[in-house]
Amino acid sequence: MASGRSLRHLIGLLASLLLCSVVAPGIVRAHAGLDYSLPTDGASVGTPIDEITVAFTEPVTLVGNGFAVLDPQNNELEPFAVTDDDIVFRLQFDPPLAGGTVAVKYEVRSEDGHVIDGNFVFVVDAPVPTTAPPTTATPTTASPTSSTIPPSTSSTTTAPATTTAPTTAVTSPAATTPSGGDDGSANSVVILIAVAVALAAGGFLLVRSRTAT
Repeated sequence: MASGRSLRHLIGLLASLLLCSVVAPGIVRAHAGLDYSLPTDGASVGTPIDEITVAFTEPVTLVGNGFAVLDPQNNELEPFAVTDDDIVFRLQFDPPLAGGTVAVKYEVRSEDGHVIDGNFVFVVDAPVPTTAPPTTATPTTASPTSSTIPPSTSSTTTAPATTTAPTTAVTSPAATTPSGGDDGSANSVVILIAVAVALAAGGFLLVRSRTAT
């Protein structure tokens, strides 16, 4: 009887240990966590950063944007997260981050619905790149060349003004010729009227003399 009880107790103990070995990994893996980041927390980087990698221990979904970054100039950024497996996320930046401390905050949800949030900080020990293209573009201004063009156009516009003066001088003699022609025609009309009056008077006298006889 005692040996039977001990045997049943041993079987029960082995069954509970087997159950724990099956259930316990599920409990441990229930909540996701931060696996690693590049750059790592507290790191110092000597070159500008154009990508930050954040990896979790299991697939997660983003809460909202999922990530927020405070750059060295105290600008709060919400970069777009690129992922292929919902485990490793890549945050890309253009222009790159440089010139001081960068803080990264994350907020994700694991498969069981548990929300995981946290943050890490690293330093970019590299100066902010200067924008050289604007300085090279300023000497190539077209304003000096354009200022020399208007004088040439103004000289060409004054030339047609001198051609209009002879046209008025030509028309002035032509205006005097029609006036003489009008006087000649008027004189001829007066002469014709006088001849007609004389002929009419002569005819009247001739008719009167015949009637008197």
